[in-house]
Amino acid sequence: MNIKTNTEKKYISFEVKVQPKARKNEIIFVGACHGKPLLNIKVTAPPDKGKANEAVIKLIAEKLDIKKSDVFILRGETNQNKVIGINTTNPQIINKLQ
Repeated sequence: MNIKTNTEKKYISFEVKVQPKARKNEIIFVGACHGKPLLNIKVTAPPDKGKANEAVIKLIAEKLDIKKSDVFILRGETNQNKVIGINTTNPQIINKLQ
């Protein structure tokens, strides 16, 4: 997975594709898109008033065992393709993503 580290601001970022209104909440590695590894995040929440974005943040936080407040959307608030940021440069968290 293509994880970028911003050591100045102390966060990591990575690209995901979100599928709202799915049957269940899950994170799936789906291979590469334009040569970059891609995670597909499926959430049951609809793309209405930020509900799907909140579900994405909650699911990532649960899977990585971190606080929801440490997960944020850098780009793509209103798009299925998003860049997710996590307030950490902890190697253990980075290893969980790879």
